[in-house]
Amino acid sequence: MTRSLYALAIVLTAITVGCHEGETSDPVGSSALGAGHPAKAATSTNILILDPKFGGDRGDGEYTVTGQVRYGLTQRPIMSRSLFDVVLGTQAKVTQAGSPEAVWTVNNTGSELVDLTNRTAGTVDKWYFLQGGPYSASLHIRFVVTETTVSLASVTVE
Repeated sequence: MTRSLYALAIVLTAITVGCHEGETSDPVGSSALGAGHPAKAATSTNILILDPKFGGDRGDGEYTVTGQVRYGLTQRPIMSRSLFDVVLGTQAKVTQAGSPEAVWTVNNTGSELVDLTNRTAGTVDKWYFLQGGPYSASLHIRFVVTETTVSLASVTVE
C-alpha cells in the first residue's frame, strides 16, 4: 500500500510539473502591458536652447535668459497607461538689462512623471531658485511634453 501511494505521488507530481512547463512565470507579462505598448521603455534625449528672447519683466527691470535644458524622455509601460518619465537638466544664466554685473545662474537636474493617457500633450512647470539673485527671484520654465518630444512653452523670471 505504501508503495502504491508513493508511486501515485510521483505520477501526480510529474503530471503537475509537465502541465506548467513552457508557461511564463514573470510577475508582469507582456499581456498585462496593454495593446500598443512596447515591453521595453523607449528613451529619447535632446537639448533645448534657452533663447535670450525669453525672460520678460519682473517689475524691477528686463531680464535675459540664456542656456540649455538637456532632457530625457522615457516611456514607462504600466498597464494601459501612457506614463512618461521626463528628466530635465537645466543650466541657465539670467542677466538683468543694464546691469552687466547682475548675473545669476541655475544648475539643476530633476524629473517629473507625466501621464499622457487620453491626451496628446501635458505640461510640466519648474521653478528654479536663482543662485546669487535678488531675494525670492526664480526662473519659471513651462515645458510641453508629448510622447516623442519636450518643448518650451514659456520662460520667465518671477
